[in-house]
Amino acid sequence: MSTEAAVGESARSRWRLVWFLAVAICAIGVFLAVKDSLIDDAYITLAYVRNVAENLHWGMIPQEISNSATSPLNVLLLAAVTAALRVAGGIHPVWALGVVFVGSILVAAAGWAKIGRALRLSWWAPVVGTIVVLVDPFVLSATGLEVHLMAAAMIMLVALAAEGRPVWFGVVAGLALVIRLDLVIFVVVIAAFVSAIRRRLGIAALVAVLVSAPWYVFSWFYFGSAIPDTFAIKTLAGAFNDTWTYVDGPLWYLEMADARVATIISFTLAGVGVLALIGWTI
Repeated sequence: MSTEAAVGESARSRWRLVWFLAVAICAIGVFLAVKDSLIDDAYITLAYVRNVAENLHWGMIPQEISNSATSPLNVLLLAAVTAALRVAGGIHPVWALGVVFVGSILVAAAGWAKIGRALRLSWWAPVVGTIVVLVDPFVLSATGLEVHLMAAAMIMLVALAAEGRPVWFGVVAGLALVIRLDLVIFVVVIAAFVSAIRRRLGIAALVAVLVSAPWYVFSWFYFGSAIPDTFAIKTLAGAFNDTWTYVDGPLWYLEMADARVATIISFTLAGVGVLALIGWTI
């Protein structure tokens, strides 16, 4: 490597370090701002986490084993971090949530950086993309659930597809399936539309199965069901309150005065993303 190239690589490394430090600091600040307003479903997840971390017991209450955690990987990660934090004394699942939250944002930032390099985008694309993931009101409202893990996994899937790395794509795809089984829709769509993955679809699919199968096999034999109860319930329900579905659900939020601004912001950001994608492809 020439001296000029070495200097350039050193400068890029310094900027990457500054970038990730800035993302980490912002993510910590955002988590501290939202940690005292977690929704009830988040605390249900943290109840699972506490039981797993303390007694390797999979269930919301100590007396019953239940297969109702929609995102197994979210519970496993939170429980692992909670157990690790016990060296500081006590069980602190909320602080474990903070670690996983910041880690997910950093993975999303790394994925965006990869996408920027692979597609030769302007420097602001990864910056804006990461900020959108971090401050989206809808996503923040579900902090404690698997939403930030989902975002990190989807961004990294796109990044690895853009780099043409089918094996690592399969690894992340397998993890995505353990985050939430319905993410298979996005895995299939990304794999189908990126030629570098589609040409080696067999190896990508095999790796994804090898990564995700251990959990589903364990779940089948231990719980008597490969998929969580809540996944089947939510899939078969069709509508919430016998009225609203995932299609017209945003209209419900628009009718709620205290959620109207957040809804407008979230869907405006999504719309801007769609327009940016269209503008980039034409």
